Amino acid sequence: MDCDEVVKSLALMSYEAEYKIMIIWRPERLYHAVAPKLLKILEEPPKKTLFLLVSENHEEIIKTIVSRTQMVSFKRIDYENLSLVLQKKYSIASEKATSISEISMGNYTEAMRIIEKSENKELYAVHFKSWMRLCYMRDVIKIMTWINEISKLGRERQKGFIMHVVEMLRSSLMINYHYVNGLRVEGDDRIFATNFAPFVHSGNCLQMVEELNKSHYGIARNGNPKILFLDLSLKMSRLLRKKMLQNESQDSSNISLV
Repeated sequence: MDCDEVVKSLALMSYEAEYKIMIIWRPERLYHAVAPKLLKILEEPPKKTLFLLVSENHEEIIKTIVSRTQMVSFKRIDYENLSLVLQKKYSIASEKATSISEISMGNYTEAMRIIEKSENKELYAVHFKSWMRLCYMRDVIKIMTWINEISKLGRERQKGFIMHVVEMLRSSLMINYHYVNGLRVEGDDRIFATNFAPFVHSGNCLQMVEELNKSHYGIARNGNPKILFLDLSLKMSRLLRKKMLQNESQDSSNISLV
């Protein structure tokens, strides 16, 4: 919400409550150019109007705004209570909840981001494995079913999935050429990347990444995800079976995607 909308909203009469309360989230992100509009209404607020400015870093708020407010600091949530809340809300194990609460240092918002990222990563991994197998088998009917599922995720998750695929291609390529020191995948992802490695090589990796980037660009600009993923799937099916460059000696005649 910009400053003009704040002023416009406060001009409306309250219906049920006696006071009107305006909550401004992250005031440190306000541009200096729009600050004067907010300063005026903070200095002379309408009757029975309260402002709550919620900031993560008060030192970044414009000084003239800080001077017109009363600061109330809140301590971080202690790890034990945060862990209990995470277990109850997200149904996760106590060990995992404790670890997340410590990593987030008592920041509930950061804890939610960590959980969401972890859940997305697991989701992306499942979709990636299924997609690559279907593309390699060229099973168009099942690919269409998979596309219907990925289309339900929403654009942000679709973009996140594509970036996950790029990372898995990178890891597989590194394993294929025995550069394992810079790997950023572990556990089941690393096992699959190892099995998938023979299918990612100098003959197709650049083209696959290029097609993934095109699809990412299309999704970011509100392209039809079903059309984009169908086109991408057909191209990936072709590229997965593309042979290595002639100057490479690896024998790929007896490998399979498992």
